[in-house]
Amino acid sequence: MNEYINLANSRRSWSFFKDIEVPEEYEKIILEQANCITPALADNYLYRIDKINYEIKPKMWHYMHSTYIPGPPNVKFLNTPMEDALKTGGWHERNICINSHFTAPLVLMISIPFGENENYEIGKDTLNIQIGLSMWHIAMVAQSLGLNSTFLRSFDTAGLNKTISLSDENSKLYKPWAFICIGYGKTKKDVDPNRKKHLNIVNTLTIEPRQS
Repeated sequence: MNEYINLANSRRSWSFFKDIEVPEEYEKIILEQANCITPALADNYLYRIDKINYEIKPKMWHYMHSTYIPGPPNVKFLNTPMEDALKTGGWHERNICINSHFTAPLVLMISIPFGENENYEIGKDTLNIQIGLSMWHIAMVAQSLGLNSTFLRSFDTAGLNKTISLSDENSKLYKPWAFICIGYGKTKKDVDPNRKKHLNIVNTLTIEPRQS
């Protein structure tokens, strides 16, 4: 128990990862643990988890960002290769928040039903909870192997859907919902790397019956 608590307390998100591959045996463990280990209502695993390979990653890169202010995609960013964009800098002034952690050596994509398949019986809230449990489990498994991770949820969904097509063996369509980036951390995302994770959010509410 103490080992798990220490892993959870020590976990941090990382902006950059070292240029070191995740060992094959570690990747195998992570993928095995991503495969229907965490709970799902009535065993309805409607989401899918896939490894992003090196060939497709550069094509997705231009839409793996968010903007500080809503607006159209930055033309200069869309025309800048992944490696050059990270070296150039100055994207903040162009309203681009780069998700540099997408360059991690191991990136897993979590996808959900798309189009006609979106009206699933278990409900979107339930599916989101299932995905959250799975992502946290994957992060803890990676942490136990001496790896680091970052969750990625903010990206250009419309642009990404135009760039890649996702379907299963039954030709059902899917769309990216989130990513988890895994590797050996180089630079932490925390503004203050020494900040304490414990904030007082437990037993802070007064719970009372409503007056009839």
